[in-house]
Amino acid sequence: MRRSPIIPILVLCCAGCKVTSTKRTQSVPEQGTVEWHVQQAKAKGETKVSLAQFPGMGQESNLDQALEYSTIVSAIPISSAVQIGKDTIFTWYKFKIMSFLSKAERCDPPCNSAPIPPSSLLPLAPDEIAIPFGGGTAVVDGVTVTVSAERSHFKANEKYILFLDSSADSSQVFFLGGGGHQWAFKVEGRGELYDESFRSSQLAQQVMTLHTEERLSKYMRTIALKPPGKKD
Repeated sequence: MRRSPIIPILVLCCAGCKVTSTKRTQSVPEQGTVEWHVQQAKAKGETKVSLAQFPGMGQESNLDQALEYSTIVSAIPISSAVQIGKDTIFTWYKFKIMSFLSKAERCDPPCNSAPIPPSSLLPLAPDEIAIPFGGGTAVVDGVTVTVSAERSHFKANEKYILFLDSSADSSQVFFLGGGGHQWAFKVEGRGELYDESFRSSQLAQQVMTLHTEERLSKYMRTIALKPPGKKD
C-alpha cells in the first residue's frame, strides 16, 4: 500500500521529460534555412553571414518565340524592398509602366502562382507592377544576412525594357523572363539599348542588333502582324 504513491510521481516525471524534449526539438531550425544560418552565426559569436545562391538555367528562346509568351514593357523602377524567405532573401522592385511593347496571350508553363510582395510596396497602382529577385541583405535576429544577388540592382528612375513571365493569379506580379538569363535592357537618353541581362543569350544578341527602343518596338509590331505559323 505504501508503494502506490510512487507510481503517479514517476509518471509526472516522465511527462515532464517529454515536454522538455519537445521544446528542444522545436527550437532547432531546419538545416539550410535562413534561420538556421543565423543560429549558427550567433553560436560562433558572428554578426554577419553570407550565403551563396546559384542562378537557374537559362531559357533558350529567340525574340520571335519570346513574343508568344512574354509581356514586354518599358518601365522605371520607383522603389524596392527586401523580403526574408525560408531559404533565401528576395529583393522586390516596384516598376511604373511607361508603355507595353507586347502583351502575352497566355501564361507559359509552369505558370507559377504569384508570391505576395512586401507590404511596403503595396498597394500597386493600375500602372505599376512588382517583380521579385533572389538575393539581398537583411538583418535577422541581430545578424546581417547577405544572399548573393541574381543580378545587379536596378537604378531608380532609369528606364528599362523588361521581358516578363506572367504569374498564374495576378496581372501585376511578374517574374523576369529568360530563366537564369534575366532579360532586361537599359534604355539611355536617345533610346539606345544596353544589355543588362544576367548572362548572354540568343534573344539578348537579337535585341542588341536592333540598337534602339524604337527599332525594337517596330520589329515587335511587324512580328505581331505575321499570320500564325509564319513566325520563326
